[in-house]
Amino acid sequence: MYKEVVVINEKEHKSKGVKSLNHFLYAKDLNSCMVTLDEFYESCKTYPILFSKNDEGWFALALFGLEDKNIFVNKDGEWKKDCYIPAYVRRYPFVYVKTDKELLLGIDKNQLVKKTKTNKR
Repeated sequence: MYKEVVVINEKEHKSKGVKSLNHFLYAKDLNSCMVTLDEFYESCKTYPILFSKNDEGWFALALFGLEDKNIFVNKDGEWKKDCYIPAYVRRYPFVYVKTDKELLLGIDKNQLVKKTKTNKR
């Protein structure tokens, strides 16, 4: 889903904005994503919740499909009606980047655009 993540930096990104997204095509190949405990109640109504472990410990995943296919996103980028959309998907293009010392806010660089007078905020 994320192609090129960069840490948001005031100097470098001062004149940048974020593309407006009104679709979920960026998640069409996402077959699962992490969900938090707070999301279990809504997630389990639609998706199987899987548990896995890495070097940092256990985590939960909502399963959207198999073999890099999300069966909840149609060809127009619409998420299947009345299905919960996990926070990991909703927060795109933003993501946290973990360093040795801290957690920083990152963004998919491909979603940045140069600010204009009409989109300046």
